[in-house]
Formats: sequence, C-alpha cells, structure tokens
Amino acid sequence: MEIEFGNYEHEGATLIPFEEISSLILPITQMRELNDAESRNINQAREQWIKLRRLPNYAELLTLNYAKDLHRSSYGQVWSWAGMLRGRMTNIGVAPHLIQSQLSQLLDNSKYKLDALLKPGQSAFAKEIINNIDNSPVDWRGKAHLKRDLKGELELILIEFAYKLVWIHPFTNGNGRWSRVYTDQLADVLNISRFSWGKSILNIPERRNEMINSLRIADYTGDLSAYLSWAKK
Repeated sequence: MEIEFGNYEHEGATLIPFEEISSLILPITQMRELNDAESRNINQAREQWIKLRRLPNYAELLTLNYAKDLHRSSYGQVWSWAGMLRGRMTNIGVAPHLIQSQLSQLLDNSKYKLDALLKPGQSAFAKEIINNIDNSPVDWRGKAHLKRDLKGELELILIEFAYKLVWIHPFTNGNGRWSRVYTDQLADVLNISRFSWGKSILNIPERRNEMINSLRIADYTGDLSAYLSWAKK
C-alpha cells in the first residue's frame, strides 16, 4: 500500500503545489482566507442537508457518486477540482490509481456491514431499537444492553468508515472535514447521535494532537478505540 502512515500534521490542509493555485475559484492569497472560504462552503452544504425534507437511506449515501457529490458541494465554491478524485501523490493516501477501487470497496463493505446488522433476519425488537435508538418508548428494563450493544456496533462501523476515508485520501484536499461531514450524515440517517469529534476546534493544539495520536495508533496497530474515544469526547 503506497501510503505514508502517521503524517497527519496537515490533515485538512494538505500541502498544495504552487501550480495548483490556479485551481482556486476565488481570488485568495492567504491561508486564513482559504480556511474561511472553505468553512463557509462546508457550512452551506450542512445547511442544505438540514433542510432536506426526506433524508436518504444509508444505501443511497454509500455510493461513489454521492461521495464525490458531497465533496463537490462542500468545496465547489473554492476549488475547481472539488469532487474530482485525486490524480497525484500526496503526503498521505493511497496511490491515485487505487483510489476509485479502494473507495468503492469501503463504501460497499460499509453497506454490507449495515445490511447485516439492520436488514431482515434480525429481530423485530432490534429493528425497533434502530428506529428509536435515542428516544424510544420501549421499556428498556432488563433490555438496555441490547440497545447499547447495537448502538455500539453502529459506532464501530462509523468510526472505521471515517478513519478509512482519511486513510484513502480520495481528494487533493479537504478529506478530513469531508470525512467527518460524511460520517455525520450517516449517523443522521441511522438515527444515532453524531460524534462530537473531540469538540472539533482542531486549531487548538491539545485537541489536534489528541486526534493525531489516536490516528497514529490506528495506523500502526489497527486499533480504532483511541480514535473512537476522541471522536466521542
């Protein structure tokens, strides 16, 4: 696998070669301006999601076209390559020729895991849990462990999804924030609480360092528990 593990210092701000400055749609000259413009674009994409009359189901979200469309809606006002799969090597991520196949495999695998957990064949009680997981009229006395276990399984699927999106690094830039927005949307359609993403203000050094350390642990050991703990903090 052609990836440089542990190099997360520029997560959300992958170094852009000078020749790609021409890809900026807006007349931006400073990183602060770029960060502000990207944040505005992402917030607009989030507002569009909130205003949807009908949320899609998870199968509709877990497609290659949707993954690219979400990146385009999040960055399309800033970068001309928004929504286009990366065509060059970066300091993190799989080789460009592997991106489409690995991203497609991740999307398919995530759908398969959710299908196995939620589709016909599970008990009616489990279906009621997932439909009302945070606000259920069910009498949970003696059954709370079932609710907890199913929610825990969903959280494991979501945190693995978020981690591998960044690991693949499908786009030239914006992969970290895109992966968190994508995972938030999946949580919404699954009707479970979103991750707090370490309360998210990643320009605070302590919070950013905790995230970086949890990702490095996952890289070197395959253990996502530290990343999950950070995401739920």
